[in-house]
Order: sequence, then structure tokens, then C-alpha cells
Amino acid sequence: MALWNWTSSLGPYGGTSGYNLGSWRPNGKSIDTSTAYSWNVSIPNLPGSANPQIIYILPDDIIIGISSPVTTGTYGMAYRGMTDPWTVWAISDRPQSRGQLLWLKDYTAPAGDIGLTFGPLDPVNRVWTMAEAETMQWRGFSVDSGNALWGPTTTEMRDMQFFSSGSGAGQRAVTAYGNIYVQGYGGEIFAYNTKDGNLLWKFNDTYSGLQSPWGLMPTLIASIADGKVFVFNNEHSPNSPLYRGYQVYAIDAFTGEGIWKMAGWAGTIGGHGVSTCVLADGFFVYYNFYDNSVYSIGKGPSAITVEAPMTSVEPGKSLIISGMVTDISAGTKQDEQVARFPNGVPAMSDESMSQWMEYVYMQKPRPTNATGVEVSLDVTDSNGNYRNIGTASSDANGIYYLNWVPDISGEYTVIASFAGSDSYWPSQAETVFIVDEAASTPPPTQALAESPADMYFVPAVVGIVVLIIVGFAVLAVLMLRKRP
Repeated sequence: MALWNWTSSLGPYGGTSGYNLGSWRPNGKSIDTSTAYSWNVSIPNLPGSANPQIIYILPDDIIIGISSPVTTGTYGMAYRGMTDPWTVWAISDRPQSRGQLLWLKDYTAPAGDIGLTFGPLDPVNRVWTMAEAETMQWRGFSVDSGNALWGPTTTEMRDMQFFSSGSGAGQRAVTAYGNIYVQGYGGEIFAYNTKDGNLLWKFNDTYSGLQSPWGLMPTLIASIADGKVFVFNNEHSPNSPLYRGYQVYAIDAFTGEGIWKMAGWAGTIGGHGVSTCVLADGFFVYYNFYDNSVYSIGKGPSAITVEAPMTSVEPGKSLIISGMVTDISAGTKQDEQVARFPNGVPAMSDESMSQWMEYVYMQKPRPTNATGVEVSLDVTDSNGNYRNIGTASSDANGIYYLNWVPDISGEYTVIASFAGSDSYWPSQAETVFIVDEAASTPPPTQALAESPADMYFVPAVVGIVVLIIVGFAVLAVLMLRKRP
């Protein structure tokens, strides 16, 4: 993971984040400077109009510095022109050639009283940058030769885009992934390719409506890591009460698409000084001036439960498998959250996360369109077969269920799995249920075989009865004929 954090006063790629570097100097300490360096070599003469000064260092590679004052402004911001010519040089920091002069160049000052200030160095494309204070445009120079490569850029920037040049409210630009990311009080973030200076994208989803006089709210860079640019809204001299609507953002470093945003007046105290935004170990931490609370944003743990009928199920009948998926991050254990969510804080989808977190932790209204997460349900049946029986989605209360008809009898183990998301780590739970054996069907009744006696005696008896009836009938007819 690449990490850039603007809380340090001077980094290996140059640039300052506080306009009073003296505030970082040790006080009340004695330092033996004889051990304050790892090597000591002679360097060649570095001519120019001022004493040499280091601007950039790529350890074990190259050191770039100046031999002229360059800017004529204060706090790192140039106004109305600059030294002409201005001198930049490069010395090798490679072990085999350490101290050797690689190049030294005199540059002609830009026409029109344009003043340049140094921006960050990109070690990927090996480009160091400078910005025009008056036009707020950028230029790129080769680390290896000092040659001008591109610029000035022609992007139309809003007013005061360059104001935070020397302020501790965040670096005016940061390099990462072969790009330079530019911030400003214009409420926009610009990304340029340092190889050719082409604009890659612009982010300006910062409109405040009538909540502040800014329009697009001042937007400053906190850190860049994990393919994301973390930024926040802040300003140099905020009013009291604070304007509403300020937020922190995560932006895709390659596309400029917003990933998430959350309410919070973050950043620095009074727009300068010590940063309150920190990014480390996969967590973005910031102090929110709105409610005087510290928030840590990152991927958190989840928990899942699963239940099935506790009594046996009749064969051919359906059953309900259900459970709950919850967020078990440290914040959910706080007294307020435990009191409000006695059954646990439901886990929500990535798309619902920003508004849901504001509801859980910032007393914002409960979102009406929050959606849950997907749960996969699998069983191991009485034959030892493992198979998936379906998926279910949890609702805004964290509850999920699946209606299923078992296809064989016996004991089942059911496993509920939440695969995790960008917001949560995965979790799993299991339970058991039993399907009764189907009731046995009695065999059909068979007719009894006739014995030899039945075969001859019954027909004989029937024949005798028939003869008797016929005899009585004949006798009756004869008696009727004998009457006179």
C-alpha cells in the first residue's frame, strides 16, 4: 500500500505542509549533530545567486536543489515575478556516485510577472513540478535532465485554487500512481498525468447550495492510499457557528469517481497547524469539529446468526431458515449504540453505508432506502452431500430468511455465509434441523385362494336351492289347474 500523509513538515519528495517550520523544531534538547548524517562527501561548486538549498530527495537516487531564491513571495507563495534567471541542480545520491553533479540549469523567468513555486516530485515518471501562483497552472520538469517537459497546463481553475500553497490546511498538490493531484479553495480536485501534463479528471461534487458563501466548498487533500484520494472540506478562517454541509470524501484515484462521503468538518484547526486527519493500517481517522468526536472509517467485522425449526419437519413440507447480519465494529459497543440497537446494529450494503453511518453515529435521520447484504445458504444432508439451496437478502433491520422444501429425510446441517463487502469482513454461522422419515404405506389386501371344498360345495348348494325353488313353482301351477 502506498501512503502519503501531509502531517509531516518535510518529506523525501519535498514540499511543506506548515507555514511555520520552526514549530516542528525540538525545544529544550541538546543534539550531537556529528551523528546527524549517514554519509559525508564533498560536492562540486553550485553557482547561482544564493546559497544552495535542497528541495527534493529520492533516497539512494538523486538530490535536487536550487542556488537562487526563486520566489519573491512569503510562506512559499510567489507574487509578481521571480528571480531571473533561477538555478536548479541535481546531485547523485547513489552509493557508487554519491556527491557527483548530474546537471545544473539556469531557467529564464516566465514572462508577465509570473512567479513559480515548487510542487511535489513524482518518483514514478521521475518528474518534479512547479506551479504558477498567478495563473494557478502547473509545469513538469525531468528529474534526470532538468529539461522542461510540459506546461503550463491550461485547465480553467476557480478562484483561490492556489491559496493553500503554504498553509497547513493540506498540501496544494500530492503525487501518487504517476499522477499529481491538485486541491484548492475552489472546491475542486484535479488529477494530471505527470508524464505529459494531461488532465485525467476533475472532482467537484462539493456544492453547498445556500449553506455557505462558497458555492463549491474548499476541498483539501488529506492522504492518498489504496487507490483512493481522501479529501475534506475546510477553510482558513471558519465562522462560528460552522457552516453546514461540510464532508469528508473518498475518491477513486484513477477515475475521479466519488466512492463515499460522510458528514464532518475535518482537517486542521483554523485551516492551518496540526492535521486532524490520519490514515494508517487501512483506517481513515479524523476529528469532526461539528460534534467534537473522533471518527475512524474502515472495513469492520460482521456477525451472522441462523435459525431453523427446533422440532422435526414432516417430509414434503417447507421450512423457514432465518437469521440476522450485524455490524460488530468497536463503535457499536458504545453505550449510545447499544441502547438504540439492543439487537445489534444491522449491517448495510456499501451503497447505503454513508447515510447509515450518519444515522447510527451522528444523529441523522434513518435513511428510508437503506438495503442490507446478501446471505448464501448451504446444507449438508443426511447422505453427506454439500450443496447450495439459495440466497437471501437482509432488510434494513438486518433480518433475512429463506423458505425451502427439503428433498430427502434425515439430519441437515445448514450454513449461513456472508461473503463480506467493501465495508465488512465476512462471517458465517450454522445450525441443524431434522426431516422425519416418510410413514410406511401398508401393502394392499390379497383375495384368499378358494379351497377344493369351496369350489364344489358352494355351487352344489346353489344348484339345490335353485331346484327347490323351481319345484315349488311347478307344484303351484299344477294346483291352480285342478281348481274347478
